[in-house]
Amino acid sequence: MPTLNLKPTHKAIADYYAGLEEMAQLDFFGEGAVAPAFAALLRHCAARTDWTLAEQYVLKRGGRAIRVDGALVDSFKLPYGYWEAKDSDDDLEAEVARKFQSGYPKQNILFQSPDRAILYQDGVRVFDGDIGAAAGLIEALERFFAYQPPAFERWQEAVAEFKNEVPKLAQALLELIEAERQNNKKFIDAFRGFADLCRETVNPNLADKAVEEMLIQHLLTERIFRRVFNNPDFVERNAIAREIETVAWFKRVERDRYKWRDSGE
Repeated sequence: MPTLNLKPTHKAIADYYAGLEEMAQLDFFGEGAVAPAFAALLRHCAARTDWTLAEQYVLKRGGRAIRVDGALVDSFKLPYGYWEAKDSDDDLEAEVARKFQSGYPKQNILFQSPDRAILYQDGVRVFDGDIGAAAGLIEALERFFAYQPPAFERWQEAVAEFKNEVPKLAQALLELIEAERQNNKKFIDAFRGFADLCRETVNPNLADKAVEEMLIQHLLTERIFRRVFNNPDFVERNAIAREIETVAWFKRVERDRYKWRDSGE
């Protein structure tokens, strides 16, 4: 979970208020004049979380496009939060209601004017306060950037668990492949054909160890791609992948043959 650790004395906070003051002295109070100062502050915070502020971000809602002033997106372009700016003359409460009525998301959206911020997360208002002073501004930003959608939390947990399990699975596959290369003639022939294909298409000096690693990587990842991306044509469109599946098929046939023999069927 990102932590900004902002302080009222931080330069980004001071620059934000200085920007607002400069606009006020010039009698510029419209949204287009005051929003850039907050956008700069959001960019500063986003850089601390490896996110990016995408301004004028377009969302599709019921066949129509909704344009928010900004969205926080990660390196995969997945949005983590949305920002909508208003000026001091706007009735922020009324603007929030109007935006939600038009289909704006409620997962993590910050409505901001120079003196007030309203933050909704998962449809619940979690912050509504004065941001004319640094304490309120920092609280709103910390809450905004700390939000983690439930699906993302589960994804991150799955990634952490997967990282722990993959090395174990890879080692088990390596041991299985090496055993089959010693005793299973059909597997030996299939592996040799696969190795020849790899040397022909990738590198003529490819060692058997590298071929084993390619086989292991495919076996670990192909099923994931097939299930997650629902792409049954992955194997059919890739020559090396097809050959790997041939090797795997021989292994399954041998495994099932011994299972049937042992069960007396």
